[in-house]
Amino acid sequence: MERTVPREAAPPCLLRSGLVASTEDKPDLVRPVGPSIVAARLLNPLEQSISATRAELARASQVIDMVERAYERGRAGRRPDIALIEGPQEVEDTLQLALAQCRREIITAHPGSGRSSEILAQVLERDLPVLRRGVSKRVIYQHTTRNHPPTLEYIERIVEEGAEVRTSSELFDRLIIFDGEIAYVSAPSGDEHELVEICQPALVRYLTRVFELAWIRASPILTTTRREGLVVDDQQRAIMRMLVAGLTEDKIARELGMGRRTVAEHIRRISTRLGSTSRAQLGYSIAISGVLDEEP
Repeated sequence: MERTVPREAAPPCLLRSGLVASTEDKPDLVRPVGPSIVAARLLNPLEQSISATRAELARASQVIDMVERAYERGRAGRRPDIALIEGPQEVEDTLQLALAQCRREIITAHPGSGRSSEILAQVLERDLPVLRRGVSKRVIYQHTTRNHPPTLEYIERIVEEGAEVRTSSELFDRLIIFDGEIAYVSAPSGDEHELVEICQPALVRYLTRVFELAWIRASPILTTTRREGLVVDDQQRAIMRMLVAGLTEDKIARELGMGRRTVAEHIRRISTRLGSTSRAQLGYSIAISGVLDEEP
């Protein structure tokens, strides 16, 4: 027969844990309960809760796995922000694709003294169809290309199709930007058969801004066609020589016996034809254009 004790004599902790329980016939007496029975009663709800949590964790893991796979598929389906293009054929194919997809504008900077006739002929062959479908193009070379006949011939051809060309004394590395969306720059190796492709929008905007600042500072280059007819008469030629010498409008007017407003109008027309935006740039543009070297 199990030992019983009065309920009020049982320790409260045993009552709370269920290790003692009231007898069926005498509720004021309690008897001991086997620990295994109490453990089952207390731990079963915890085990059920843990099982439910584990099931929820498994479902969450499955969802995350599906999202991760979808994310990786998405990344695989688009261009990386920065990629290295290696090999002459790979570079050529990449640029051909970019030209074919270009719809608005190409801006490009080419440092150095000029490329070979063979390379320029290939570039011209792929540039002309693009220009003829309405895509604009702006190019910055270094001043040394003004003495490079193959480059000058190439410039003549693309300017005839609407391109704009300027030169600068100093220039950053090779840069090509299509539609303000994708850029190509020289690879760190310096190998002409390697390019770095940049698709990250913030980087492309930054490179575009670098080009625009260089464009503002660069000097327009006059093709043979533009030089013809630039100088209207000896009077305008004299004004240009004085501008190169640094004379002011007032001084030019006095030297030539003209009104200051007339001189100012001549200067405005010359600036427009040369694409100059400041007096300092105008004098420099006249000097390097070769116009004053052509005596009437």
